[in-house]
Amino acid sequence: MSELWFLVDTGADSTLPAPGQATRLGIGPPRLRIGGTLVGVGGTVNTRYADCVLILEERSFRLGLRILAPSTDGARRAMSQLPSVLGRDVLSRFALFLEERTQRVLLLDPEEADRLPLP
Repeated sequence: MSELWFLVDTGADSTLPAPGQATRLGIGPPRLRIGGTLVGVGGTVNTRYADCVLILEERSFRLGLRILAPSTDGARRAMSQLPSVLGRDVLSRFALFLEERTQRVLLLDPEEADRLPLP
């Protein structure tokens, strides 16, 4: 089991590991089935697909993980700087709170969120 750091991206439909981290985890594009095209702020890129289990502390989620598969050396170099992104396919399972005083993002189970004394 390996650890990844994610950027929380409420605008991303799906969770994407950074290309370099995916390769380090042994789920690099050459060994995976084709996953379609992904469109984002930087344009369009091909992806590969892997079934995985994402574990966040004691909770685990089965995900169809898409992994960026740039087709040119220039695109690979540019994407090597991208962070891993935690998207709405995971975030939608939680109540998300941004706690700016401590610069933390809190992901609460629905039951935890329901117990908060919010207006």
